[in-house]
Amino acid sequence: YLYFSSSMGGKSRVYSSQRQGNRWAKASSPGNFPVITNGQYGNASLSPDGQRMYFTICNNDKGWERLNTRCEIFVTKKNGVNWSQPERLPDYINMKGVNTTHPFSVYRAGQEILYFTSNREGGRGGLDIWFATRDLGSEGNDFVFPVNLGPTINTLGDEISPFYDSDEEAIYFASNGQVSIGGFDIYKSVGDE
Repeated sequence: YLYFSSSMGGKSRVYSSQRQGNRWAKASSPGNFPVITNGQYGNASLSPDGQRMYFTICNNDKGWERLNTRCEIFVTKKNGVNWSQPERLPDYINMKGVNTTHPFSVYRAGQEILYFTSNREGGRGGLDIWFATRDLGSEGNDFVFPVNLGPTINTLGDEISPFYDSDEEAIYFASNGQVSIGGFDIYKSVGDE
């Protein structure tokens, strides 16, 4: 299965497609996914066990403004073949008045690490990459207070779309604040949390 975000039809949504031989089936809403009526949603990330899907709901009352649209992270949990109603992550992750988006989940040493992007206070500037952890034994969304990845990763510009490869112990991300040929380029950094 491939899960992705698209604005086909004029509104951003999460879609899925299943590979059938050498071809992908026509994209559609994931089976048994909850109905989300307000805002646009996307940037989905499945937990490694496939039991949680983190995604962003963005409100765009003033029209879609790319990185400036107000977004928050939600989670839906797998219950048999169905997905639960989305739950908004706590206020200390989705802080009032800031953008919180691009979640990515990884399991390590009995914990779930949730990487995400936010322009919250305490960052280096623009959108930074942050992480928060929770014990895998917990059913709730009780993450610890988020930590900024620091100046090795984050710049005065924007860092988005974190992806952590556990085998390589490397984080991949896009940045427009590093020295590059311009715009968002993809970078890799090896390390832990």
